[in-house]
Amino acid sequence: MIKTGISLTDCEKILSMLFGCNGAATAADEVELENKIAEIMQFVRMSNLDLETYMKNKIVPKLKNNLCVMWQEKWLGTSAWNNNNSESVNHMLKLAVDWKPQRVTDLV
Repeated sequence: MIKTGISLTDCEKILSMLFGCNGAATAADEVELENKIAEIMQFVRMSNLDLETYMKNKIVPKLKNNLCVMWQEKWLGTSAWNNNNSESVNHMLKLAVDWKPQRVTDLV
């Protein structure tokens, strides 16, 4: 989103609305999901962000598909979201704390 000229504040707001604690990805049913998606799309339109088509064609269908699988397959639970972003976050954390490999004997 940042590459398209959208401010960091708007990016964080949209990501929070999609995947935050009360985001669309936490919807318990289809009605709640539709309401949250409508809220996100309204924010995108009101902010004049050039994301509406991308959201409609890419993000929303994938989000709906993943949530439908979660609703149908109850054994998956709410922790069914998996991706490689954790690797990126892990790398950023290591950079932030200046992480270096240590020998086990040194750590003990």
